[in-house]
Amino acid sequence: MDGRIFKLSISNFPIIVGTLSLMTVGKTARLVSVPHLFALSAISAVEAALLSAQANGTQKSLYSSE
Repeated sequence: MDGRIFKLSISNFPIIVGTLSLMTVGKTARLVSVPHLFALSAISAVEAALLSAQANGTQKSLYSSE
């Protein structure tokens, strides 16, 4: 490689950081607002968010001892 990918990522750094920030703020806003629509407790909302964020696709409960 001749460094073109590195130069491209550096030139797009503000766009990359802005996109990641927007995604983080959006997920936080969704975590705060959606439970109120369905009358869920904050604990249930956090558990649902953590379960949906699991990268390996398993749906284990946070309270299981496995």
